[in-house]
Amino acid sequence: MKKMFAALAAGIILLTGCSAKTEEQKTNKTAQSWRLVSFYDMYESDKHGSFVLEQNGMLEFLDFESMEKSPVCNDATCKHEAPKGGQMTATEKDCPAFGKNNHPFLYSGKLYWFRATEFERREDGLLSQGLQLWSGDVGGGNEKQLAEIKGLTIRDYDKALLKDGKLWTLLTDEPIDPNNVMRPSHSELVCFDLENGDYKNYGAVSDDHYSAGFWVYGEWNGKLVFQCSYNKDDRPFMEAVHDYAEKHAMTDNEAMTEYTGIMEYVISYYEADLSTGEVKPLTMPEPMCITEKGYYFTENGRLKCTDQNGRTTDLTEAPEPADVQKLNGWLFYSRGGKYYLMNEKDCKETEIRVGEWAPQWIYNDELIYMQVTDIVDENGMVTDQITQYFKKPIAELTE
Repeated sequence: MKKMFAALAAGIILLTGCSAKTEEQKTNKTAQSWRLVSFYDMYESDKHGSFVLEQNGMLEFLDFESMEKSPVCNDATCKHEAPKGGQMTATEKDCPAFGKNNHPFLYSGKLYWFRATEFERREDGLLSQGLQLWSGDVGGGNEKQLAEIKGLTIRDYDKALLKDGKLWTLLTDEPIDPNNVMRPSHSELVCFDLENGDYKNYGAVSDDHYSAGFWVYGEWNGKLVFQCSYNKDDRPFMEAVHDYAEKHAMTDNEAMTEYTGIMEYVISYYEADLSTGEVKPLTMPEPMCITEKGYYFTENGRLKCTDQNGRTTDLTEAPEPADVQKLNGWLFYSRGGKYYLMNEKDCKETEIRVGEWAPQWIYNDELIYMQVTDIVDENGMVTDQITQYFKKPIAELTE
């Protein structure tokens, strides 16, 4: 545990800007000017590790050097037991590794995270959740609520953009009726000031639709680039599933997976000016991926990249749609049932072997991946899962 916190503390020093900066760091502001905050990728920019979540919601830190995980808790006597009432009931009396499973990230020496509030009845009779932004010391202590927004929430797969002490994201108005049926939802652009806890809501960026969502790609030329989408069959999800089940002689449970796989989405792309909050239709091509170095998109069956100077380079055959993942200076994607890595330094594509595991990060030319193993009882039922992390040199995956 001490080893983990030593590594984590070193990362905080870098994040607060207290360490001496090299000339490369001073002149390479663009490459470090923003980052995405995500529930599924909690990699920290100091490059020594990442936050990870256990099945019970405990927040841990994975050290990329040792590949050891440790609870984010600095109490040597703590047993790291989950709150009896669940994550939403966690207080400072509980292990500080719990209650922080909603988009945790580091900024200026502090740990930040969101908390969803309980459902509340609105004036129109519908029920909706709110959202709180919290901060505290890494490992516990000095926890405080910075902001609270009623009627809007952030979902697991939603992303936020952190730049210059401001956290930009789209929050969702996602009400349910008293019978627990989802109603049409929409998203609103919100910016949190991490220095003082203030926030500004710039209003709705989409109309009300069923099965609606959004996706944040990143920042480009001072603009937040994102998409909004909804199911073309614009009605309650379970109603559509039930009709599909009846049509194909299935149970609702059987139909749910199949119907989800054939859903068609109406997608619109936008850009929001980070200086004014003004939202307009996207002026760049529809993105596949945005990194600190390039804006990646497809055109005429090819993957292309526009750099910060406006130069566009033709790279390779187009990957599968919506299937480009950035891994710390590399791109990971699939095409035709094969998997590839591309180093952003030279844009060279390399085919790699991928087994039954999920690539997560790249560190010191090693691919760090996650493997989930089911625990099965004597009746063949899955009772639990074990998540493990491993790393392999990239060179070994290309031989």
